Amino acid sequence: SARTRNKLVLELAPRDRHRVMHFLERTQRLHEPRILRSFYDTLADTRCLRARSATRDYIGLRYEDQGKWKENFVASHWSIGDVLRRWPSDEANAEGAAIKERLRQTVSALNRLRPKVLFLSG
Repeated sequence: SARTRNKLVLELAPRDRHRVMHFLERTQRLHEPRILRSFYDTLADTRCLRARSATRDYIGLRYEDQGKWKENFVASHWSIGDVLRRWPSDEANAEGAAIKERLRQTVSALNRLRPKVLFLSG
């Protein structure tokens, strides 16, 4: 079935797993969902743990694939630094409540957009 995966990959030593991932990346196959899924325990890990600190890259965002999207998508940039700088230490006051409400509204709006890519900076 399409949902089965090779669990032997998870039993590899981290160094060997990295080598296999590197080979698949070089052959432009690692970003394929059924292959990438083999390297993680859960589907949530597959979706969330794509940033690799060792190679400083993000699986699925390859230079060769950029500009070749098959359909329109939404990308959003949210600069949260200003919000964090103004965040009051005492959230019980009126200013803290107002900032918290604006933050909730912003997250709600982003959830309605359901962007494929969300960049957070701060």
